Amino acid sequence: SPHVGGVHFAFADGHGRFVSEYIDLSVYEGLLTRSGGEVPGDF
Repeated sequence: SPHVGGVHFAFADGHGRFVSEYIDLSVYEGLLTRSGGEVPGDF
């Protein structure tokens, strides 16, 4: 379902979190990479 301002993410460790649509692209890409070694930082 559409949410204003972002999206709800479900993480592999079982927790969920709302992520803003204004997240930095490099942080977003780091969250989506399984084994790229990126450190996503705060989001």
